[in-house]
This record gives sequence, structure tokens and C-alpha cells, in this order.
Amino acid sequence: MEEDEQKLRDETDAYRQACKRVKTSLSNKAAGYLEVLKAERRNLDKEIGEIQHVAERTRERRQEEPSASDWECQMCFRRWGPDTRQAALSCGHAIYCRSCLETYFTTPAARQTRGEEQSDDEAEKDAYRCPLGCDIGSNTALLELFL
Repeated sequence: MEEDEQKLRDETDAYRQACKRVKTSLSNKAAGYLEVLKAERRNLDKEIGEIQHVAERTRERRQEEPSASDWECQMCFRRWGPDTRQAALSCGHAIYCRSCLETYFTTPAARQTRGEEQSDDEAEKDAYRCPLGCDIGSNTALLELFL
């Protein structure tokens, strides 16, 4: 009986030591994860600060007296000059430099192949999306603006 008690004590001690090792290991891992989370938080705080700065500048610009010369292309963000040809798409989402739109329609981002639910004749035609993502079909006609 005394042997059984000693064996039980030894097993209990071994179990306690194993639990202590697991607890230490988990504590070390948790500390490592905490450091990773703190670094991520610092990065997110920095990004939030940058976004807030841009938002503040945008608010300031909107408060200024707008004029046609202050507008800018929503694609290249260049301000309109007196010789800039401006255009819009049929969806009317934004105004762009005509040259920016012409370049945009040569990119893969502008082309979206039609779904398989259409006939083979229609599936060969290209569908287009405006730079903001709306489906404009095959209508790539540019609406020239005179602002």
C-alpha cells in the first residue's frame, strides 16, 4: 500500500510539473501574441491618423469656394487645366480626363467577360465596368463635358 501511495505521489508530482511547464509555455506564447497585437495596433493607429489627415484636408478643400479650375480628374487627380478635355460615362459616377478614360478602356480592369448564362454569341462580346465598378455593358461612349 505504501508503494501505491508513493507511486501516486510521484505521478501527482509529475502531473503538477507538466501542468507548470504547459502553463509557462502558454504564458510565453500569450506574451508573444500580445506583442504582435500591440505592433498591429500601432500600425493601425498610424493608418487611422493618415486617413484622418486626408479627411481633414478634404473637408478643408470642400469648404473653399469651388470653381471649375479647382476640380480634378478622379482617376489621375490632376487639376483641370483650360485645355483639359473632360468626359464622363453613361453611369455618371465621376468626371475624368478624356485621355484617362480612353486609356482605362484598354486595361484588363475595364473588361469583364459576360456570364455563362448568356448565349454563345453574347458571351463573346465584352462588357465593361466604370472605374467605380458599375456595369456599363458595351457602352463605352464618352460624354464630352464643357465645364
